[in-house]
Amino acid sequence: MNEVEAVVHAIREGALAVLPMDTVYGLVCTALLEQPAADLYRLKGRNEIQPTALVAASVDVLLECIPELRGRPAAIARALLPGPFTLVLPKPARRFGWLAGSLPETIGVRVPALVGPTAEVVDRLGVIVATSANLPGGPDPRRLDEVPAQIRAGVAAALDGGELPGTPSTVIDLTGTEPVILRAGAGDPEGALGTVPCVATALLGVAAGRWLVTPTGRPGHRRSRVAVLAAWSAAAVLLGLAWSLVLPLNKALWTGSFVLFTTGATLLALAA
Repeated sequence: MNEVEAVVHAIREGALAVLPMDTVYGLVCTALLEQPAADLYRLKGRNEIQPTALVAASVDVLLECIPELRGRPAAIARALLPGPFTLVLPKPARRFGWLAGSLPETIGVRVPALVGPTAEVVDRLGVIVATSANLPGGPDPRRLDEVPAQIRAGVAAALDGGELPGTPSTVIDLTGTEPVILRAGAGDPEGALGTVPCVATALLGVAAGRWLVTPTGRPGHRRSRVAVLAAWSAAAVLLGLAWSLVLPLNKALWTGSFVLFTTGATLLALAA
């Protein structure tokens, strides 16, 4: 049994491990059993009300585990992942409740850009639980020897991936009407804030286009749908302008008012 096989076997059996991720060294366990997650919390000294991220080998694997993320959350995930982001997404079915802490209807997800043995481990397991391999309030470890001794003593396996960047992932809350940066980290926050509403605008445009061309069997249906689309689009433009009095139009940050205004303008052009 080689090193990767030994780590995979240990995690599948419910043991903890330390792995070099794309950002910092992580304390990990299987995501499929509740007890290993409890062991991870206890070893790290993590408060049980704090959520912990689900790490997937790919976005497709993530959607297999949490199918209710399909649609807008999946489109945003595909735009930002793999990458150094943790996305907090709505989880109405409350799967993986042992990772949610005090927020049972949300889940933090990661699809890191991994290389080497860690990539092989995660590919074989599909999904794992991962958090920084540090003690609460301690520095994020960029080298294996920076992982606290009590954590290294409490795991069944540890991979040495050399020195890592040392900055944890950027955490973005996508459960509300506006994306919120909960923690600025390795991922570009402004780039992410620009990507999220851009994806939402594109999805809306595709949906509107499909709605316009879908036949209903009634004469003149397309003309009436164009009129409805034009009315709603004009309302979106006006609402965006009104909202800009509170939240100014800002293309650099893709504020809600800017997205609403530009979406309305784009759909007006589509209706024309």
